[in-house]
Amino acid sequence: MPPREWVEARIAGNDWAGLDLPAPEALRATLLSGASTTVADHFLQYDDGVVWYCNPYGVDGLLGAEPDLALMRRFLTTVALGQIYGPTPDTSSQ
Repeated sequence: MPPREWVEARIAGNDWAGLDLPAPEALRATLLSGASTTVADHFLQYDDGVVWYCNPYGVDGLLGAEPDLALMRRFLTTVALGQIYGPTPDTSSQ
């Protein structure tokens, strides 16, 4: 994983392509179109007014309501920094 400062600079500059991630606008458009997608090993789907995820460990969860740009940016920032949504084998017993 690149140094955190490098990742944070790409996030601040909206250089999502430099992080090998979609732009928040593109991710939002994909989900609003009814298509599902996988970003940073997280499966995402928008259904019935809710954005659902399935993390790399097969754990499903609720990401949020409407896929607005703030939610998309929050999700992309989190995964760009190497974090995983939901329980992982390291945290499931905590």
